[in-house]
Amino acid sequence: MRSLWTKTGETWIRQAECAQCGVTYTVERATPVRRIPTRCVHCVRARGSERSRRHRNKANPPACVDCGATPEYGPSGRRCRRCADCEKVARLAAQYAWRETHPEQWAVVQARYTERRRTEPALRARKHAGMVFRIYGISPEKLAELEGTQGGRCAICRQLPSGEPNGRRGKGSGLPRSARLHVDHDHACCPGKESCGQCVRGLLCGNCNTMIGLAGENPAVLASAIEYLKRE
Repeated sequence: MRSLWTKTGETWIRQAECAQCGVTYTVERATPVRRIPTRCVHCVRARGSERSRRHRNKANPPACVDCGATPEYGPSGRRCRRCADCEKVARLAAQYAWRETHPEQWAVVQARYTERRRTEPALRARKHAGMVFRIYGISPEKLAELEGTQGGRCAICRQLPSGEPNGRRGKGSGLPRSARLHVDHDHACCPGKESCGQCVRGLLCGNCNTMIGLAGENPAVLASAIEYLKRE
């Protein structure tokens, strides 16, 4: 053991490598010892400061800087400055501010993303699934189940959604929006565009979705239209 130590005056000195940061540090003792610290003094102090900060935060948690609510711990174990809702708003505000101050760079980003959507079908499918989950509250698995149940066809006219004459072209996708089936939900349950996920009725093509929307989803109006079409 003494072979690892060097005596300088009345002090024994040994070089060791920190197990956390890998920096070589010096250990000084009055006499040689078998066990020495595995971390340097800087890592020990940093760990102690982190423990003290966490203890203070748990005893007296800081409030969100925007709304005053108690924020949660982030993935790194540190308490966030903002709650989840305020953090999302702050990030969107920062993105919009960057777009305003960097119009040329934002145009380049838009062009690259548009090209990716045109050339990568997996990206289009992933973005569409995310939009459906965000607005209608159904998972990609549920959406695939509905498409499989209907055979990929409209639940009313039983036609494939592609090739509709009045299909609008999706922004930046390079494909007509009518090439996808539309998610139909009961507006009596959720009046707006978004759905709770429980009132989704099926998938419709663009024409049928527009038809029942203009009819106000009123069965009497649609039955009257059927009787009108049957006139000779």
